[in-house]
Amino acid sequence: MRIIPRHRVVYAMAQHSQPAAQVEPGETVTFLTEDCYSGTVRTTRDRFPSSKMHLANPATGPVYVRGAKPGDVLAVDIIEVKPVGKATMLTGPGKGPVGYKLTHDEVMKIPMRRGFLHLGERRIPMQPMIGVIGVAPRRKPIANPWPGEHGGNMDCNVIRAGATVYLPVYVSGALLALGDVHAVQAAGEVGICAAEVKARV
Repeated sequence: MRIIPRHRVVYAMAQHSQPAAQVEPGETVTFLTEDCYSGTVRTTRDRFPSSKMHLANPATGPVYVRGAKPGDVLAVDIIEVKPVGKATMLTGPGKGPVGYKLTHDEVMKIPMRRGFLHLGERRIPMQPMIGVIGVAPRRKPIANPWPGEHGGNMDCNVIRAGATVYLPVYVSGALLALGDVHAVQAAGEVGICAAEVKARV
């Protein structure tokens, strides 16, 4: 099985991206992904300032799919999404739709054991999903924090094991990349974060 390592990332979906690998249609590929903070929020004392936004939502890849050509549709079957390590949540004033209610930044590092997030005395069932998945867009590069017709940062909690994601192909090889995995997320990110994790997809 082809494995795309965690250090092979892009921060924007773009036609000029150098492929991390070339694969055949139908081939199974494992993507090792970094969390949405590029691994920079290691403790509850760390923050992710606006000066680091260029490192947001790294996507592992891209992968060049042999035979994919403009006008095709790429069907990506998600077989498994396995979080790694601890989940990270970071929110604060001005972050997300409820940011106006928050008075200070807060970071949480949340243990994951036996299929649950352990949040104090509460156990929250994990439902791992992919936040960012996409291909090279039709025209100019699109940074990974943004969604578009190419896919990108959709933060859709049904993009998980068992799902098939259909993406339009705009360039030869499609240039598929993915990342920003969440151990669990509701219908959206009201505090501009979910339970952010590294993962094996």
